[in-house]
Amino acid sequence: MIASGINPQTGLVEILELNNHPFFIGVQYHPELKSTVENPQPIFVKFIKAAKDFIENKIVTPIKMQGEMSN
Repeated sequence: MIASGINPQTGLVEILELNNHPFFIGVQYHPELKSTVENPQPIFVKFIKAAKDFIENKIVTPIKMQGEMSN
């Protein structure tokens, strides 16, 4: 775990990240309060990009539902 954002005035950790994860971040501040559709906060843009990259680089296999017959 990396303390990647520390408040310079209080010394408190504001942002945490995990090294070996496609996208894991925890924040103490509220980026959603300053984000709009026309001007999104970078954290949301990066999250959408990470999700898109993750899906594009994965082989997605359909999940068979209980009772579904196989061909």
